[in-house]
Amino acid sequence: MELKGQIIITGIKKKTGAKFFKDFKIGDVIELVYNLNGMYHGAPYISISKNGEELGYNNALQLKENLSKFEYVEV
Repeated sequence: MELKGQIIITGIKKKTGAKFFKDFKIGDVIELVYNLNGMYHGAPYISISKNGEELGYNNALQLKENLSKFEYVEV
């Protein structure tokens, strides 16, 4: 089972060197997919795609920390 959502980046609070997030810019459409079936021995993860291109995944804590560097609105 998957839970999906999209956000649009509306501002940058602080620059980041995080692998999937360092190139985010205002106007980017980010899709987040929470896979309840998990990966790596069943641990849930969140897939991250930017403008239709899959970038990778984070766990919930990593994603929360990385997104805290940006302003965004849900689509």
